[in-house]
Amino acid sequence: MSTLIIPDFTKQFELECEILDLKDYKMLMSVQKPGILGCCIPKSYRDNEMFDKRMEEYENALIEETMKPFVNSGHAFICFDSVNSLNTILAHYRTTPV
Repeated sequence: MSTLIIPDFTKQFELECEILDLKDYKMLMSVQKPGILGCCIPKSYRDNEMFDKRMEEYENALIEETMKPFVNSGHAFICFDSVNSLNTILAHYRTTPV
């Protein structure tokens, strides 16, 4: 029987998505000319300095999120590999007589 603790990676996943979106939009803007709609496109996609600054902010936030200590939420999800494992755990932690 093994135990696996999975921390909450939601914030890290969101930051990774933001980084990928920023890279994708920047690539789209480098291929196309902004034209008349250039005023509607955020500066972080058009300007290299703003792009680098935004990318650095996302990477720093990702590093900070990665370095956060794991905090127990008080909940657990348990996956048993057999019914025998389940019965063993129930017998060990049972507080009432059988």
